[in-house]
Amino acid sequence: FVLRLFAQAALEAPEILPVPQDPAVCPNCGEPCSSARSPYCSAMCREMSSFVRQFRATLPTEKMLVPDKQIAFAQSFWRLIGGGLPYRNSLILPRALQRLFEKHEGKCVACSAPATTVDHIGTFCNRPSNLRPMCDACAVTRPFGDAKVLANGKERMTELAARVAAPVAVRACDDPDAWDWRAFLTLRNSNPPQ
Repeated sequence: FVLRLFAQAALEAPEILPVPQDPAVCPNCGEPCSSARSPYCSAMCREMSSFVRQFRATLPTEKMLVPDKQIAFAQSFWRLIGGGLPYRNSLILPRALQRLFEKHEGKCVACSAPATTVDHIGTFCNRPSNLRPMCDACAVTRPFGDAKVLANGKERMTELAARVAAPVAVRACDDPDAWDWRAFLTLRNSNPPQ
């Protein structure tokens, strides 16, 4: 369902012109960035760039037909538009959930209401240290197809779809064959902002 929505958005996406590479800015969003360790201004920009690049690399191959690849793309896409990680949540063992809820006395870590679900703190990892109990109102993770997530994420979905569907990479970091983040950082570090 989620990839079908994304594919439809890609088919309807307006054509966008390539953005010139500038080492003084984040290659994903174009915001000023002076980090000497990462080309990106945030983890979200790194994830968006990776999603676009991997999707573009997979499209012309038969890998896109592999169900596990489709699930991974749907999960990443859903997280990028603000829906969290519902598929990852479905893989948490019931006993691990029970222990996590017991540890936090069955309360949401955000508002102390009764916890009904979990959210991931950082990565896709389902280790207990990466999970936090949440109530439905506070949880970021929403089921695939949630209307609120789709409405709030429409602008990002349109941007991602346009970048994936573009005949040539819109941003340097979108090109699965040519993107070299180390060379980008070398260029940034050799020309620091004045």
